[in-house]
Amino acid sequence: MEQVLSLQQLTDKLLRLESEIELIRRALLEHSQQNTPALTSTVKPMPGFRWADKQTLQREMNAFRASLSIRTEPIEIEDLQRRMGEAGFAPNELSQSIIEAREK
Repeated sequence: MEQVLSLQQLTDKLLRLESEIELIRRALLEHSQQNTPALTSTVKPMPGFRWADKQTLQREMNAFRASLSIRTEPIEIEDLQRRMGEAGFAPNELSQSIIEAREK
């Protein structure tokens, strides 16, 4: 069953998603500050990158996507851009609408 959403509904879902991601980032930051293991390698983490248990993160993201009724797997950016072009969207049309909505 295909669900058609309006631009406003997509914007609302994206804003909720961004809000949830910010909560996850804060929780990860708090966790990393409490449990900071010593690095045993000469490789240094990228600035701003938070290390996480990938399996736990995957489970949480799956549960979050399910809560938003997202039932498909993410697609590659190139495929998304191609599909948007086929649907008649101008480059960056959706992201510009999201930016405008945030600025209001």
